[in-house]
Amino acid sequence: MSGMEEKNGVVSYYGNPAGFVQGDKVLIDAIFYKQDLLDYVEKKMGKKPEAREGILKILCDGDGVPVGISLKKLGVRIWQLKADTPFEMRFVTLFGRSERGFGAPGRDEYRKVWEGEVEKFDLEDVWERFARCTPADFDGHCLSVSDVVELTDGEASRFFYVETEGFAEVDFQ
Repeated sequence: MSGMEEKNGVVSYYGNPAGFVQGDKVLIDAIFYKQDLLDYVEKKMGKKPEAREGILKILCDGDGVPVGISLKKLGVRIWQLKADTPFEMRFVTLFGRSERGFGAPGRDEYRKVWEGEVEKFDLEDVWERFARCTPADFDGHCLSVSDVVELTDGEASRFFYVETEGFAEVDFQ
């Protein structure tokens, strides 16, 4: 089992940062999910290994989560306008909302239509997953302009308004 070590919560696999400790488990990037590393984590460290995409990226360039801060539950919530909001608010960009005198999107105008866990924060993945069809537990329409996507780690959240081309981060009070 040489070539593997744990230092300051980061597990290395032959010199490469491969994963990090999160409570009683070790999140390991899928490319390093090899039997010898799994044995090291289970037998030497006494922890449960768990494969996740994007761990190497987090460890190498921060990707929003500094080394040493464990990932909590990564969650996504989708918010869509309530049925009683004016029709002119629907399917319109932030600029369009402003032009029509509605201002920034407010939580009181929206309802949560879906909540779930994800392996990594990626707005493009959210778009691909919800723009064309929705899962059975989704209580709204396909993701579209004027919806709000919330990314949360259980302690803090960031909110993104769906625009015609991409997403715009917004305050969502």
